[in-house]
Amino acid sequence: DLRRSRVLVLLRLPLAVPHILWAYLWTIAVLLLLPIAWCVALVLGRLPRPLHRFVGAYARYLTHLNAFIGLAANPFPGFTGTLPYPIDLHLPPPVRQPRLGILLRWLTVVPALAFGYVLNILWWVVVPAAWLIGLGKWQRTGSDSSILLLPSGAAQPVAADDLARSCSCLRDRGRRRGHGPAA
Repeated sequence: DLRRSRVLVLLRLPLAVPHILWAYLWTIAVLLLLPIAWCVALVLGRLPRPLHRFVGAYARYLTHLNAFIGLAANPFPGFTGTLPYPIDLHLPPPVRQPRLGILLRWLTVVPALAFGYVLNILWWVVVPAAWLIGLGKWQRTGSDSSILLLPSGAAQPVAADDLARSCSCLRDRGRRRGHGPAA
């Protein structure tokens, strides 16, 4: 569903405040749990199902929240990360892993965090632009939403021509693509 109400686009961030607070609380819990989960995984050779479900629900919840704030999804997200949502994250079940790989996993986190930081900066540049576009348009195009899926964690590729079309709509503010000449 690519239709967005202008009022909902305008009020999307204030509506997300309870979710943002919940995300911060959940992040604290996950950050406290991750060292314990790492030690347990090191001993068992895999992450236990309850820990895997908890961390997976957290990752899905952040995906849903980012999709809602970033205008990639329209429905108000749930607070648990388990409800079906238009933009979702599907994780495989926990599997046995080499203990050496688990031990050295912390080294691979550094590049992933750096890349995530860059995507977060990009997200905070693109989303306000999408909000402004959403306030000026009745319907967003598919290419507008595809660029917003990048930082939210959804695994959907964005083609270079989609990126170019998304950026061109920022330059061509006065017209709706595919709906006739500029007004």
